[in-house]
Amino acid sequence: MINTHKENIVVVGGSFNPPTIAHLHIASIAKDFTKAKKCIFLPVGDNYNKKGMISSKHRLMMLQSVIGTKSGDCIETYEIECTLTPTTYQSLSFIKHKYGKENTYYFVMGSDNLKEVSGWENATELLDAFYLLTFKRGNLDSDEVINRDVFLKKYAHKIITLNIANDIIQNTSSSLVRNMKTLEEARILIDPNVFDYIMKNKLYDFKR
Repeated sequence: MINTHKENIVVVGGSFNPPTIAHLHIASIAKDFTKAKKCIFLPVGDNYNKKGMISSKHRLMMLQSVIGTKSGDCIETYEIECTLTPTTYQSLSFIKHKYGKENTYYFVMGSDNLKEVSGWENATELLDAFYLLTFKRGNLDSDEVINRDVFLKKYAHKIITLNIANDIIQNTSSSLVRNMKTLEEARILIDPNVFDYIMKNKLYDFKR
């Protein structure tokens, strides 16, 4: 059940490599659903092991270009500044300490990541302290993921499913953008500011 007495804060983590329209729309839907006034974007650091990752400098600049004027939203650079890759629980605990222990925090993730949560370090502490807001990715339904996992079933009351009817938003990812043949083809999936930044800095392996 969503807390209506304390401030609710949404946290959207990810590589943002690059930021897509999906990141922004899902954050907006999550804020509306939880009645949150703030969304904190949490980009991973350069030591995060993911194929095709560009430097945090560029990822941060692109993210700043799309949320800089959005009231209440901000970027938390904790993971970028960490020498080692923190667990999700460590990152959210840092955010909770920095932005207010009295608030309620909702971490957004797709169903593809939800199925991995029970194997995460500090998974119990994570679900004891925070809520998860999940949305369907591909054919993987969040409720099915929960029902198949004994651990997640125990914490079903802390896992909330967002219904996102738009298939394009639901299934758009940074890797989908990067795999486009040309930057022009990717234009529909990214904010104009991100498009301009990629073009100017010649990022990724697009045929231009």
